[in-house]
Amino acid sequence: MTFSCRRTWPGAGLGFRSCLPAARQLWRWFLLVMPAWRVPALLVLAGLTGLAQAATPEMAHSAPVMLSTQSVKGQQYLVLCYHSVPVTANGSFDANSTTNFAGQLAWLRANGYTAISMDDVLQARAGHRRLPAKSVMLTVDDGYEDFYINVFPLLKLYRMPAVLALVGSWIEHGRDPQVSLTDPGYASQHFVNWAQVREMADSGLVEMASHSFDLHHGILANPQGSMQPSAVTQAYSADARIYETPAERRLRVRADLLRNSALIERHTGRRPRIMVWPYGAMDKISTQEAAAAGMPINFSLAEGMASTLDIEVIPRGLIGSEIALTSFTYMVTHEERPDSTDSVLAIRVNLDRIYDPDPGRQDANLGRLLEQVARLGANTVLLRPFSMPTAAHGVCEAYFPNTVLPMRADLLNRVAWQFRSRLGVKVLMQVDTARIVGIEKGAPHLLDISDPGDRQRLLALYDEMSLTSWAQGLMFDSATPDAAQLDFHAELLQRVRYAWPLVRYYATRDQAAARDIVGLSSPGLPRTRSDRVSVPVPVDAPADRLQRWMRQFPGDRSWMATLSVGDADARQLEELVSRIALLQRHGITDFMVDDDAFLEDPVKLEMLAKAVSLKTNPFQPAGK
Repeated sequence: MTFSCRRTWPGAGLGFRSCLPAARQLWRWFLLVMPAWRVPALLVLAGLTGLAQAATPEMAHSAPVMLSTQSVKGQQYLVLCYHSVPVTANGSFDANSTTNFAGQLAWLRANGYTAISMDDVLQARAGHRRLPAKSVMLTVDDGYEDFYINVFPLLKLYRMPAVLALVGSWIEHGRDPQVSLTDPGYASQHFVNWAQVREMADSGLVEMASHSFDLHHGILANPQGSMQPSAVTQAYSADARIYETPAERRLRVRADLLRNSALIERHTGRRPRIMVWPYGAMDKISTQEAAAAGMPINFSLAEGMASTLDIEVIPRGLIGSEIALTSFTYMVTHEERPDSTDSVLAIRVNLDRIYDPDPGRQDANLGRLLEQVARLGANTVLLRPFSMPTAAHGVCEAYFPNTVLPMRADLLNRVAWQFRSRLGVKVLMQVDTARIVGIEKGAPHLLDISDPGDRQRLLALYDEMSLTSWAQGLMFDSATPDAAQLDFHAELLQRVRYAWPLVRYYATRDQAAARDIVGLSSPGLPRTRSDRVSVPVPVDAPADRLQRWMRQFPGDRSWMATLSVGDADARQLEELVSRIALLQRHGITDFMVDDDAFLEDPVKLEMLAKAVSLKTNPFQPAGK
């Protein structure tokens, strides 16, 4: 398998494609090909005439990067990510025709949006200016020639700034033959040349960013043969049956970034300060190397609005192929809303259900589980990275390479990637520091965070988990963490190599514990709008008690309801389904299913899916 250089990996974007209205508006106009007629044609077809009066933006690189300067209160802005902009739609996944692109620019301008540059953001961050109320940044990845031919004339006409992310090897050596075999759209592409790059950089409208020299592809990531983004993957050698070390990956990424930066500087006279990560994939190792190479600003494909408070990881909205203007406008306005985070349907998954000494049966188990989770309609999976004991003793084996516990099988990376790439769901790793059993002087004992040696073992264990498995966050299994536990969680979050900010979930026993967790704070645990505290639903409680339980549920969606299916019979499951409908009517839309054993029962799966699936939930906001 080879990654398409023109695509994000499946499910890596903001999820706009999954929540856009199904109807697509068809653009049936055609542009005249003659260069002298191109701009007039764009004006007529996109309805842009009369909208061209725009203030000249700050010239690119007119202000220094001031990363350590105290900033004013964070100001928000929207960042859009485009790829190919051909003259007419060609059916490629990420291509938007010039007419479609121009129509989107026209809508933004007509509805009060102002295109801003990275200099504008840095000036606002430093407190020297305020961003316009509706600020939007345009970014275009991959460095295709159609940017110079079709996009650059529009930018010049309306004085709109943009960021263009360049892959050095594609400009230097042309199309990647292996990628061309799997992506016909890419196979027909041409790339900008250095003279065009210099012209655009000198215009002051286009800032050149690095998109790596040769990291825009997949590399072997595990013994099962998964190909994953090169910049964030510990490469696996099938011949030697070993992974590269973190130091080796650092050297590989560093050499690539330095090479591309030097190449861009040689041809433009300016060294890039922005790193646009292929597939939006980054982690702490890659961002540290980017900063060391002079690029402290990272563009991802994470969810949400960007803020001047955080330039280390800037989220972007991925624009899919030839989306209708109605879909584009929904996408933009949806992201601007404070409550725009999609509803959560999470499920805990036990890797013991997948593991089998026979690789064929293990693959079959994984495939069946993927189908079951898809039928449930979940959008978040919580993976248990350890073999779960059947008795009261603690966790003794892991499903990932590490130096603390024996490894039962190298399975976690494969499972996490399959959930993310095939289902497009969020993947969180479960953290349970109270039941990890270590061996000291031949005797097993539960590791204790209050013991300095045990504390370091636990930190090392989860650090090594983050090196060889991909996730968007962690879920802490803790009834009610005290200050010492919270301090350990903050240290653990700083230690793991996943990209920041991480989504954080807590599993609690009741509402009082949930309030305690929300009330706790730590400088090392910044909140994100995706963080959740899960609270068990009192399914068997009388109606009046359930009503009191619902009234205590906060309206800020910081909590989610935990559903325990277990060995419920048909009558009990019907009662659970009715309670779910009641919760939904009271505005509770975030749920976590606390176990996965019921997935093997088709009747239970169908009943619960009808009740909680995000595909069929009648209480979802319109347009989802």
